[in-house]
Amino acid sequence: RRLRQGVFRDRKILICVASLDMSKGIPQALLAMDALLTTKPEWRGIATLVLAARDLGGPHNKQLRTAVDGLVGHVNGKYGRADYCPVLYVKHTLKRHELLALYSMADVALVASVRQGLNTPALEFVACQSAAISDVETNKTLFDVGVLVYSEF
Repeated sequence: RRLRQGVFRDRKILICVASLDMSKGIPQALLAMDALLTTKPEWRGIATLVLAARDLGGPHNKQLRTAVDGLVGHVNGKYGRADYCPVLYVKHTLKRHELLALYSMADVALVASVRQGLNTPALEFVACQSAAISDVETNKTLFDVGVLVYSEF
């Protein structure tokens, strides 16, 4: 709730949580964010993608790491302002409570896998959204329900 009232006030939050791996579609998620801000300029200054891409290290990911860093820089350089950063890139593993807080407050969860079946972050997002929708004691809605955008793969 504090994030929604502070850093993310008046923003639409999109999240993409994945390990830095070619099959996870991270470059595709960043290209989708670029396309959104290009085709829908009214979303500039409003939509923020929180990209939590755990980098497992290793030389085999060097090319992907360079590509993702470049795409993040491209989108932020093209649309960013002093008071707005379109892509927040988190390279370390989030603590469980941080991840659950992001899932609970996100307006959109983006799963852009290019070669994968069921995705754990998608299930976690749906579970957190269900838990955060209402306060059982007061029967009041705490957040609007978020949307899961899932790749065709």
